[in-house]
Amino acid sequence: MIKTIEDRCREYMTNASNPWRLKTRGSLTSREASFILKAFGKMSHILDAGGGTGFHIHEALKGHDSDIVVFDQDQNLLDHGKEQYPHSTFVQGSCLKLPFDEDSFEGVLIRANLLYFSDKIAYLKEVARVLKPGGGYCHNRSE
Repeated sequence: MIKTIEDRCREYMTNASNPWRLKTRGSLTSREASFILKAFGKMSHILDAGGGTGFHIHEALKGHDSDIVVFDQDQNLLDHGKEQYPHSTFVQGSCLKLPFDEDSFEGVLIRANLLYFSDKIAYLKEVARVLKPGGGYCHNRSE
């Protein structure tokens, strides 16, 4: 049986003690922070799709008055994020079926998680569905 990317990721998440090497404050590169700040710094309602703990978006937008929703399938990562960023919203589920209305967000951050989906088109269609007209998203490869 051939495993899908999603199957391999689930297996990895189940068998690794700290699969995403939970980040602590202060470990965001200035290049990455600048990239995220330029893309989202003026937006007020942002979705971090597959954002885990939400570390990257929160650290890059420190001091900005943005409403941030972090969405991920891993409840453990979301729980860690809630502890660090209690002012934001954390939602668990599949990025292939985002539980948000159409035109909900000004921007969506897709950070290095696009490669984990076999059906990238379905994922991007979901992102497009929840974006407001004229909204934007960016994909930032992992450093």
